[in-house]
Amino acid sequence: MKNLIVLGAALAATALSSITASAADATYVRGSTAWFEPVASESFDGALGGLVAFGQTFGVHNIEAEIGYVNFSASGSFYGITGSADLEVIPVTIGYRYDLKLTDKLNLGLGANTGFAITQGSVSVTVPGVGSGSFSDTDTVWVASGGLRLSYALTETVTLSAGYRYLLVDDISFSFEGVPVKLEDNNTHAFEIGAEYRW
Repeated sequence: MKNLIVLGAALAATALSSITASAADATYVRGSTAWFEPVASESFDGALGGLVAFGQTFGVHNIEAEIGYVNFSASGSFYGITGSADLEVIPVTIGYRYDLKLTDKLNLGLGANTGFAITQGSVSVTVPGVGSGSFSDTDTVWVASGGLRLSYALTETVTLSAGYRYLLVDDISFSFEGVPVKLEDNNTHAFEIGAEYRW
């Protein structure tokens, strides 16, 4: 977690030093659909999620706040005992992006985000002849990401984009009826497509 905090401080310092002398060029809102694929998790499959960002542009610099949602799930059985698990993740971050102009309408953005994620783990278990039970718990962890975004301006106000980012997610700890559960190696690939509106 210390490394994530250092990354966040460096990100904020770089962004502020780059734009303090500039006036905002535009305000934007972006909505994206993303496929989240865990890098090392053997428990959860990839899942479809969404992201919404609100930001300001300062020439080639962009500062934004973003919130997302994704629900990972898994299920299985062992000697007749069936179970399922869900992991809901809501990342809330601030980010900086530098736009490299490729053509009049095509930009390549290089950026990074940092913040926290609100997580909720839920587990349901059914034992034949005995019954079933459900348990849930929450945890808040630090997250950070870095990636690329290719954007194409359809008009002066509407832009389409596709991107990739690598997410660093701190260890998640839950307690189900007093039984501790720790999720490690939570880093995730995210592949996004979206649209942005500027004014």
